[in-house]
Amino acid sequence: MHGGVKLQKSYEVRIEEQLNEKIQQHAEEKYLIARQAVKKIKPKMCLYLDAGSSTLALIKLLQPADDLVIITNSIFHVELLALAGFNNFYVLGGKYKHQTGALIGWEAVTTLQKYQIDCAFLGVNEINGQDLYTTDPDEAMIKAEVIKRATKSYILADLSKFNIKSLVKFASRSEVEIITSS
Repeated sequence: MHGGVKLQKSYEVRIEEQLNEKIQQHAEEKYLIARQAVKKIKPKMCLYLDAGSSTLALIKLLQPADDLVIITNSIFHVELLALAGFNNFYVLGGKYKHQTGALIGWEAVTTLQKYQIDCAFLGVNEINGQDLYTTDPDEAMIKAEVIKRATKSYILADLSKFNIKSLVKFASRSEVEIITSS
């Protein structure tokens, strides 16, 4: 352990793919995961929707009539929410990450500290044993802060997230509930 970042003993770092590529990969599985995730949501909840393709699939199943408050760090989610008719959502500020359309960094973490979140839906790059990983230290900071602030946190994970290597640990399985397609 050095500087708060846990590196795995032997690994090949997974490079973050472009979001438009990730949307097409495992699309049916992500839809099935989103169908399970939407069952966790009740009207008038405050949700956090992490940047990523799995949460993008979830947005497509949400209903504006449920009067949800939504917080996100994704510029792509903002557009989809607006087009779907949602009008009560908040966007975190921060440094723009081109690969995923995420806004990351200390600005996003500072903004998150103002919110109480009922349910958080997060993506993950790797599930390894009891630990959850992502590719970017700034994204790890945001994910860890969201989990700390949310009453309940869910990880949306297709089967490609298991037995793969990533870089930065952001949580343990005991802190979240993992939703998969099976």
